Amino acid sequence: ANGKLYSDYRRFSENATNDETRQEFADLAQTALEGAQAAFRQVIDTATNDQLRGQAYGRLIELFYEAQQFDRVIETSAQLIGAYGSSPLAKTGYYNTGWAYFETKRYEESIEAFQALLDRFPAGFEADRSLFQMGECYLELERYEEAIDVYSELVKRQRIDELTEAELEQIRREKLAGLVDETALELAAKAQIRVGTCYARLGKYDEGVEAYRTVIERFATERDLVEEAYLQMARLYDDGGNAEAAVATYREAIRETSDRTLRARIQYALAERLLVRDQYADSITEFRIYLQAYGDRAAQAGFSTSRVRYRLGSAYQRWAQVSIEAGSRPIAHERLNGAIAHYDTLLTQDP
Repeated sequence: ANGKLYSDYRRFSENATNDETRQEFADLAQTALEGAQAAFRQVIDTATNDQLRGQAYGRLIELFYEAQQFDRVIETSAQLIGAYGSSPLAKTGYYNTGWAYFETKRYEESIEAFQALLDRFPAGFEADRSLFQMGECYLELERYEEAIDVYSELVKRQRIDELTEAELEQIRREKLAGLVDETALELAAKAQIRVGTCYARLGKYDEGVEAYRTVIERFATERDLVEEAYLQMARLYDDGGNAEAAVATYREAIRETSDRTLRARIQYALAERLLVRDQYADSITEFRIYLQAYGDRAAQAGFSTSRVRYRLGSAYQRWAQVSIEAGSRPIAHERLNGAIAHYDTLLTQDP
């Protein structure tokens, strides 16, 4: 009960609108935290049932983690591991130790903790997530080749090409039912995207493109991650100096997806990318396409029509500046009028 009270009081404190109320709930949260800690410790010290003691350890570790007391997470996890060794009861100790080290940016120690879990419990969600977090640690340490190896191992473990349609549907149902926060498919797709990121950091653009292409082809049901793969692939082409291939990637994404909201987001990303590259005429064209083709989906896509009209005004204004610097004042005047016209719509259509 105290654990639930701690969570509630902490949330109330975080959402408080004034300092006095915030502090009041923070004090109540601390009292509840101490009460919950004492209750779990009593079970650990007095219970004769190993399952009950293991669960109390696990709840105490979760409590410290929620309170962001990561050193106490590590300390309590070590006690759990010391008590139960390679028993399944100790799994949460290894897992949370790895996470606590990761949260505090102690990446080498995090890798060791997650590897210890994998050595003892090589299957299951915790094992898969441990592999992913090891990859994240290597990525933070800029040890990209090692990160690629770990991420790739995770992708292989999921046997994506061997899954039947029934198995894929079961995975999707579990996510829709709220039984899991993240499916095995999502985790594998994220890992494959990270492979592309690592190759990009290494300057291996062809390998990076291949990694992103794999996400698009093998994880087509993971809409958000396919979108990210397309965007990352386009940026990779851009970074490699192949602007034409970058634009072609955006257009492929728009053409291949049947989801209009996803198409709208990619359309907006294309327009923004062209604007960043100072391709003002092309950018203006793509922003207009967004308004014409996806204006009714703007809210769902996350880029309002007002925002797009403002960006159109910005594109015209920056384009006019180029004309001024080139000494072409009549053209600059025309483009400034275009900027003013789009800015005006923000006042007349969205007062």
